Amino acid sequence: MNDRQPDVQEWLQKAFALQCFGGPWEGDFPRYAWCRVDNIVFEARLVNRGLGEYKGWPLTEDEWPERIDEFNWS
Repeated sequence: MNDRQPDVQEWLQKAFALQCFGGPWEGDFPRYAWCRVDNIVFEARLVNRGLGEYKGWPLTEDEWPERIDEFNWS
């Protein structure tokens, strides 16, 4: 997924700008963040709270967080 790294960074920034994240907080970062890209929702999980690094993956529709459609992803 290295070729998508700029996209992933942008998606994570968008999720934070829209406050589409969930706790618990680990240091200065929430454990989870979500981003919707077209009809795919990605979940990011904090893996390094010291550096704020996340790993992520697409979710199936039944795994989407509640109210994900209420955020303005455009």
